[in-house]
Amino acid sequence: MSQEFPYSLVRDFAVQAARSPDAVALRDGEFLLSYRDLEAASSRLAAELGHSRIPRGSTLGLRLDHGWLIVIGALGARKYGCGYLALNPRSPTAEQRALLAERGIRHVLACGENGLAVEHVRYRT
Repeated sequence: MSQEFPYSLVRDFAVQAARSPDAVALRDGEFLLSYRDLEAASSRLAAELGHSRIPRGSTLGLRLDHGWLIVIGALGARKYGCGYLALNPRSPTAEQRALLAERGIRHVLACGENGLAVEHVRYRT
């Protein structure tokens, strides 16, 4: 079954994952993820974004450290049909909120107690 994706990054990744699913797609220090595992993780995230009722075409904030989680976040956001803005999780909260308000971003993906979690941002407009 063929699946169309709106972004070439996602389409190209899916082709590579199908071509060599057991190859290393991502290395973060000693941590390795295969194309199969990265494909599965980003697909689960895309489905979760859909359950969160985030509008397709919106921009999702990614408050994640650089490394394997931000790759899953970016790929999952693109699979779902969102853009993303990477945020520095060590920046002051007020600075992050100002940037989110300036860009009209209402949802942020961050590390929660049980893994990645979507936060709904509230700010004065």
